[in-house]
Amino acid sequence: MALSEHDHDMTRRYLLGQLTDDEEQMLEERLLNEDDLFQEVELTKDELAQEYASGELSTKERKWLQENFLASPEGKQRHDFAKTFDRYVKNHPAHPQTVPSLIERFR
Repeated sequence: MALSEHDHDMTRRYLLGQLTDDEEQMLEERLLNEDDLFQEVELTKDELAQEYASGELSTKERKWLQENFLASPEGKQRHDFAKTFDRYVKNHPAHPQTVPSLIERFR
């Protein structure tokens, strides 16, 4: 089953503790049966860790992640990776590749 933008939003809200009890229960039931949704949750965890590391989350979202997801061993690991990746990207700007002209290729 193809996932929708709504599913992505739900997984994000789920990981940020923003779902109602009924919504959370419904999502958790789907997670047991839908591999695609489970993978979406895993990808969203990485996205949130990256957004946390780069300071893109609101104060409320940062606080919730610190007290919940990032307090777990898995959350710490994802956060450490996101920090390392963010640092690498900042220290290694992309260099545009120049395509040699036809004359340069013949030289």
